[in-house]
Amino acid sequence: MQTLNGDTLFCFSRPQARTLAKLLISGSYSDSISNSISLENQRLYVVLEKKDKLINNLNLKIEFTSQIIDNQGQNLRFLKEHLKKVDKKLTQSRRQKKWMLVSLISLTIFSVIK
Repeated sequence: MQTLNGDTLFCFSRPQARTLAKLLISGSYSDSISNSISLENQRLYVVLEKKDKLINNLNLKIEFTSQIIDNQGQNLRFLKEHLKKVDKKLTQSRRQKKWMLVSLISLTIFSVIK
């Protein structure tokens, strides 16, 4: 160990320098690998959050669609009941017209006969 201009310098033999260089290189590789893995993890978390949001939105869409289908079913039942009532009123009015026509004809015949 030597001090030069206020800096501390270390002296190593060739085998020690090789060993230290290997350790430094492996450390920098492991740091770069660690950084790339952490970036990949962050990307995966972002993708996972987007997937979860998409799933939630699709679940809401399913709920709304099922509610729409239920409402349409209720509307169909209401319209069927209303159609039955209108049909019933129509047939009653037709019967009334027929009876009125029969009554009018019979009154006419009776008045002509008398």
